[in-house]
Amino acid sequence: MSDTAAATSAEQNAEVPKEAASNDTTGHPLETGWTFWFDKKIENKSHAVMKASTYFDHLKNLGSFRTIEEFWDLYSQLSRPYDMHQSTTYHVFREGYMPMWETFPHGGAWIIRFKKQNHHPSPNLSKCWEELVLACVGEAFAEPDLVGVMVSVKPKEDIIQIWNKDNEDNESVKDELG
Repeated sequence: MSDTAAATSAEQNAEVPKEAASNDTTGHPLETGWTFWFDKKIENKSHAVMKASTYFDHLKNLGSFRTIEEFWDLYSQLSRPYDMHQSTTYHVFREGYMPMWETFPHGGAWIIRFKKQNHHPSPNLSKCWEELVLACVGEAFAEPDLVGVMVSVKPKEDIIQIWNKDNEDNESVKDELG
């Protein structure tokens, strides 16, 4: 099965193919574990009126990883942002955290917006997403309060968000992202 077919299958079924879901602990360990999440906007409901429980019910865990090899097994199964269906979102968050604002009452996010060009994704979207995912998973940011990143494909623009756990004292994070 091609990567694109497997990723489309994972999106449609909101589950990870069996070969990507192994809990093999051999390989090159990461500092912390991470989890890929997927959600698709519910038709006729805006995020403003969607209750947290409804959002949670539609949030799908695509799998966790603790090694470089497990990361690539999962990541290679996912669609790239330029191939994602409209109104879908991928998240990659530190293991144990869920991509829900309620999880981080003092947190925040930096938002990068990519305007559509003739209804097509920006050519920089996928590259930016991949570089941020690799930076997070590889612990390239000095600030451990960065808990995840997400990419969301929308009708008029695409969005990448970088989430932090505590927005109270984030000058060091601003300098890192800067």
